[in-house]
Amino acid sequence: MTLETFSLLAETAASVVTTASIIIGWLLTIGRRIKADFDRLEAEIARVERDGKLQTEAANERAKMVEEDLRRQIEAHKLFAAEHFATEDGVNKALEPVLKAIERLADRLDRILAEGVPARPTAPRR
Repeated sequence: MTLETFSLLAETAASVVTTASIIIGWLLTIGRRIKADFDRLEAEIARVERDGKLQTEAANERAKMVEEDLRRQIEAHKLFAAEHFATEDGVNKALEPVLKAIERLADRLDRILAEGVPARPTAPRR
């Protein structure tokens, strides 16, 4: 092997090593950037998940408060209705004396009609 051949091989090897070093350096730089982007995106995803969880918990708490308020309003309306509206039992109890009075009146009318209407003394007209 001659000196020129050796020199050419050394230059080629140096050229290959330099090119490989540049390519490896470039790939490592791109890999670091990609890893940094992934780390940034993972941190963003974790933040969004945390914020979403907090918002969901807040919405659940608001829903529980509204549900409790509605429950109280329904209970208040039930109480109002019980105090102000008639029930079937209440109406039956209230009508019972009226129906008995009507029956007594009907019995009296039946007796009067059966006996005949007594003549009432009429006052002289003036």
